[in-house]
Parts: sequence; structure tokens; C-alpha cells
Amino acid sequence: MKRKCKKQIVIKLVRSGISLTVELAHGVRQTWVQFPDPRPNLKLNKILRSPLFWIFLLALALRIYKLGTLPYGFHVDEVKVGWNAISILATGRDDHGNLLAPYYNSFGDFRPTGIFYLTIPSILIFGGSEFAVRFSSALFGALTILPIYLIGQYLFQSKKFKYAPAVLLAISPWAIETSRATSEVVISIFFALFGIYFFLKLIQKQNRKDAILAIVLILTSYFLYHSVRVLAPAFFITIAFFYFKKYSVVKKQKPVLITIGVITIASLIIGLGKSSRERLGQVSIFKDTDLTYQIQRTISENKRKSLLSLIFDNRLFIYSERFVNEYGSYFNPNFLIGNAARPYRYTTPGVGLLTFVEGLLLILGITQILKGKGNYLPLILLLIAPLPAILTSEDSPNLHRAYLMLPFLILIESYGITFLSEIKKYKRIIPLTYAFLFLNFIFFLHMYFSHSLNHQPFIKNLPLNNASYRDVGAKELALKLQSVSKNYDKVIITGFPDNLYPWFAFFNKIDPKVFNKNLSQYGNITFSNLRCPSDNSFIDYYDKNILVIDFADCPYESKIRDGLPIKVVDGISRPDGVAVYIFLAKTGPIPDKFLKK
Repeated sequence: MKRKCKKQIVIKLVRSGISLTVELAHGVRQTWVQFPDPRPNLKLNKILRSPLFWIFLLALALRIYKLGTLPYGFHVDEVKVGWNAISILATGRDDHGNLLAPYYNSFGDFRPTGIFYLTIPSILIFGGSEFAVRFSSALFGALTILPIYLIGQYLFQSKKFKYAPAVLLAISPWAIETSRATSEVVISIFFALFGIYFFLKLIQKQNRKDAILAIVLILTSYFLYHSVRVLAPAFFITIAFFYFKKYSVVKKQKPVLITIGVITIASLIIGLGKSSRERLGQVSIFKDTDLTYQIQRTISENKRKSLLSLIFDNRLFIYSERFVNEYGSYFNPNFLIGNAARPYRYTTPGVGLLTFVEGLLLILGITQILKGKGNYLPLILLLIAPLPAILTSEDSPNLHRAYLMLPFLILIESYGITFLSEIKKYKRIIPLTYAFLFLNFIFFLHMYFSHSLNHQPFIKNLPLNNASYRDVGAKELALKLQSVSKNYDKVIITGFPDNLYPWFAFFNKIDPKVFNKNLSQYGNITFSNLRCPSDNSFIDYYDKNILVIDFADCPYESKIRDGLPIKVVDGISRPDGVAVYIFLAKTGPIPDKFLKK
């Protein structure tokens, strides 16, 4: 009697898909059909179903919509990022000739160059444009919803509103304004928050990989902005102490202590370096003229050596008083929801850094934490976050240097939302809160996209520096020069409010290998550092057909009244009609009376 052949159907998951195979007797196999692998589609569907993905798209859309035209004006800090990214891409050097330098020194600021390198990919993709230069900050600003979401998972007991921090960051006026303005602090905070997240994981799970990631991410943020170098060690030490009892940080977690040690040592080495010290010396509160005057006057007027004068009339007390005042200014409602935040070029008229509803949620969140219904850690880190900013006096209170306050403000606001959700008697409060938050957000968008040509609060007689106007007119002048310069033997351009050379090179697509050899001269064009080059240029080049471009407030009219044969042939103005540049040309030979002078 013959044995029947046994048949076995085998379904295998292979790389190319699902294979349906019939296994016959004696090891004979035959594959009948093969289906595509559904796993990639499952992963894609999982991503598309995630609210975090759609929050990211919202955040990205808000940061790249009309990014090439708003904020209006291409500020000097932005154009130097763009031009140096192009220069490094072409030559490996910045426009000063430094090979892969970690800092870029414009005027003693020693700016970290990380943003230069991160801008290169967008330059390659989008070309040399405002959009390309601003894109890296906008992208990382949108991506920051991920680390703040992950940090929130460690802090929130209730998972009901786990996406609240991501949503609030996505629509935050402070975050949107800064992300759209080629701001390296936005990118720095992205890496810093991820570093904090992995440090929290390290404390809880004791995984050495988390220690390595925390160190690498924090050190990466160091090459983008100065403030994190001060804050990272303070944050890590604070977090370790906060979880000291819960996770036995000192006894069982040597990687935690090693991580803190590496970050602290790195901060000290970089902070004590020449570049960091010179940058601090430039903006330091100890160099503030008003503070110096107060010290000198107080000490000089102290002729009667009383006990009170010994207590109050000394440097220690005056500095301490100033630090307290500076620190308080960062928690002042006028800074957070008013118009006190500086620099104005990052702000929107009529809108604060936080909306009014966010201010309410912040108060509710703090109340929850103080009642013991929330994690104290965001509040503690918020109190630490302004410390680097209070050491400086330039453009104070400064929304840029205090930007690391924002993630912790948002985490606390999320506790406010949780608090409202728990009030069962007033179930309508949550929808009303969302409605008002939405209206506040729409108001911000309207003000930003309709009323931000001049970044000036609605104060009639507010004095503004030229940086607040974001160098409006520089691009227009740079584009006009190429055609205008052909009509003259020599063109000499003012260096105020900033030297025009990076705009000229960037927008006219000039080869960095050629242009960077001499940043003050290109063909017959001279980029002067003078505010009013017309003071001497017409006399120095009396025998040439020259065009001089002055800053608009230069006294060219008095020269014309004195008989100097020049006239205004053109000009460039801001959208509000205020002139920025004046084009002056000769109308005839220079009289001897001017040449003798």
C-alpha cells in the first residue's frame, strides 16, 4: 500500500513580500504566489494617523508660508549666513578666509558658525534666496515639537492632553517669529531639548546610549548659540538633584554623573575661550554705560561714610540690584504679553510673545504645580532659563537670549489645559478656551502678515535703531548697483547701517573665489565703512565721473548750498516712505575752493 504524499502549506514573510509556498513530500517545494510586503504601508499609515505628524505639518506651514518675503527686510545677520554658506560651499572658507572656523567675527560678536553649515543643504536645494537662508531655522523650529512632546511624556501623569505642548509650540507667536528670521537659537534649542530628553531617559532607564546621545546633542547645540553653554550644565545638575531620591542618581547612575561632568567641562573650556570671552565683553552688563555712570556717581557723592552708605553705595549692591531688576524683567507681563521684548525686528506690532489666553493658561498651570498637582521641574527650569540673558545689557529684555524660557512656559501652559479639563462643573470652559486661543492665534497671523512691514510697536514716538528695520533697502540697492555702476567710473557706497558687500555678492550671484579676495572693492564699486562718503569722495576723485551713495540722514543738502556741484539722482526708501539711501552724482567740475581744502 502506497503512502500518501503529505502536503504542507508554508506562508513566509520575506523581504520582498509574503510568499505562499506548498511544500510537497521529499523536500520538493513550489512557490505559487507572492504578495507585496504590506509592512511599509503599515508604517506609512501609522505615521499618517499620528496627530504629531499633522501638528508638525501645521508648524512647518506656519513657518514657511511667504517665508521669502516675511519678515520684511533681509537683515545683516541673515545675509551673512547666506553668503558665508555659499562661500564655504565653494571654497571651504568663510568670506574672511577662515577655513571651517567655529566662529565668525563681524564686529566683535564671535558668532557660532553652526547655522552656516546647516544652511548649505537648503542653498543647494532652493538656490541663493531669502527662502533658502531662512528655511533651516523654519524647519528646525517645526521639528522642535518632537522633543517638547517627548519631554512632556515624562512629566505629565495624565495622557489626555499629551499633544498639548506640541500644539502650543506649533502656534506660538514667539516660536513662529523667531523661526522665520534665520535664528540660530531656534536650531540650538532643538538639539538642547533632545539632549534634555535623553538625559531624562538616562536617569530613569540607566542606558549608556542615552548618555552618549545627551552629550552629543548638547555639544551640537553649543556650536549654534552661546546661551545653552551656560544653561545646559545648570539644567542637567538641577534635573539630577530633582530625581535624586526617586532614581538614586548618585549611587546607581554613574553615567549620569559622567554626563554632567563632560557637559560642565565642555562649557568651561568653551566659555573660557577667547571668542566666548570677547562676545561676553561686548554685551556684558558690566560694560553698560548707565550702570558704570551709576557706580561712579554713587561713589563720588558718598562723602559721609555712614552705615547706610557702606551697605548701599558699593559695586556689589549696585550690581546685585541690577541683576534682580534684569531678572524680573523677563517675568514681567510687559515682556511676555506686552511690547517690551527686544530686539523689535523679531516682534509683531500689537502682539506679545505670548497671547492673552496663553498668559491665562500659564497662571493656571503654575497654580496647579504649586498645589502639588503637577511636576515642579518645568517651573524650576523656567526660573533658571533667563540667567544668561540677565548678564547682558544690549537689547534687554532680549527675547532671543531668553528663548529657552519658551519650552518650559509651554509645558506649564499644558498643565493649565489639564486643570481646565478636570473642572467637571464647567464643561464648556475647555471649548471656550480653545475658541479664544484660536481667535488670539488668528489675530497674531493677521498682524504678522498684514502689519509687519515695520517691526515697531504701536507707540508714536518710539525711538528705533536701524537694526529694527531689518536693513530694508539693502537688497534693492544691491540689485540696482549692477546696472547703475556701468554709467560711472567709480561708485562709492555708505557702510551704514551695515556694509553692503554681502547683499551685493549674494543677490548678484558673484563667485566667492573672486569676490572674497577683497571685500571692500569689486570692479569700480567701493564698499565704504563711512556713514557719509560724500564728505570726501567728490574731492578725492575730482577728476572722475563718480556716484556716491550716502545714508539718507547725511548733510548732502548743505554741500549743495555751499556750491559743491552735485545733485540727487536717485534714492531708496522704506515702505513707510522714509528714505534710506541717497544717490549723489556730479553735475560739473569741482571748484578750486573745495580742492584747496
